[in-house]
Amino acid sequence: MKYVCLIVAFVVTFVPRAYADSPKATVILKDGSTTNFDGNLKMGELAPNQTINIPVKPQAWQVRRTEFAQAVSASIKPLAIDDDIKARKIIDRILTEYERNPDGRTPMEAMDLLGTFYLPREGFKVVMPIIVKEAVLGWVDTLQWASESAKAEIVNNEKFFSRAFLFGSANKNLDSWLGIIEKDPQTAKKLVENGIRVATATVHSTKWEGVYDHKWPTAYGLERMIKAMQGLPENTLITEPRMGQEQALKAAIDKVTAYYLPKKSE
Repeated sequence: MKYVCLIVAFVVTFVPRAYADSPKATVILKDGSTTNFDGNLKMGELAPNQTINIPVKPQAWQVRRTEFAQAVSASIKPLAIDDDIKARKIIDRILTEYERNPDGRTPMEAMDLLGTFYLPREGFKVVMPIIVKEAVLGWVDTLQWASESAKAEIVNNEKFFSRAFLFGSANKNLDSWLGIIEKDPQTAKKLVENGIRVATATVHSTKWEGVYDHKWPTAYGLERMIKAMQGLPENTLITEPRMGQEQALKAAIDKVTAYYLPKKSE
């Protein structure tokens, strides 16, 4: 579920609610009266030191991602009898769907699946090329469809490039990969190159446009919050790619290679 917060007088408190059940936020004005928050209000009219909830409708991929996250949580710490059984059925369905159609989910979703299940089970020699592939595809999408604030959110908040390493023992996963780079650099290079090769073939495929929603990065950034604050429709803010496909692919390959095969400092 996607939410954004509004800063009033440098105090931020954000309380999530289900989007469908969220009426317009009620705010306190400087004169002590209350009203619904919409695009007609000016910041100067608001009383300081208050919490304002601004729910933003999630995109379809975010709904799927939330379902997976909740199922994983319920399988680990069930809140009621049979919760873990229900959760495992959901997880099995999602993993089956992914294995049958690995390009049917966004790279952000794929990183969650790879880090939660496949990397711990299969190891780097099997999964690293897939992580690299998803990293390249995800950054191509980001370069083409993300605003600058969205890019920052994807990299810094979501930790997109290291995301698959962060589930379970993050330090152990990272140390394991760095160990492969140190002890067997040729194998590490080959794993990364294999992932890049698959990603490149995917981008050049005639089916590229229909594999998943490439505009998923538009779910991030300040622009959605601003439109929600103004009560405007949540149509896609960016209608044309910001960068050509080949330029984005080359930039993504360079960034991913530098990230997963860091050069030793002199």
